Amino acid sequence: MKWRGGTVTMNFYRADGGVIDHLIVEAEAAKDGISLRTGCFCNPGAGETALDLSKSELTACFVQHTNLTVDDFRLCIDGKSTGAVRVSTGLVTNFADVYRFVQFAKRFIEP
Repeated sequence: MKWRGGTVTMNFYRADGGVIDHLIVEAEAAKDGISLRTGCFCNPGAGETALDLSKSELTACFVQHTNLTVDDFRLCIDGKSTGAVRVSTGLVTNFADVYRFVQFAKRFIEP
């Protein structure tokens, strides 16, 4: 067995239960020099379920638009989030790296 790091996929939520868009988290992480991935990942349907996108919302978007871009899709579903945040650890990841990410993530907790 080869040793590999773990991957955690998550969303951040406001106190009112609304999703903090993954693009906001990505932009804030980039300002801090933190590398993470965001967007829709390789499980069709899982993201839509996690983000509470209904079948009717999705169908309406795909029926009304041809050559739908990600930006078009986001507008079509009234700006709802369309993805998640993914962080991974690997061979060179250390405690300080994980601690730094946790401190970053804590900033999204409302006082």
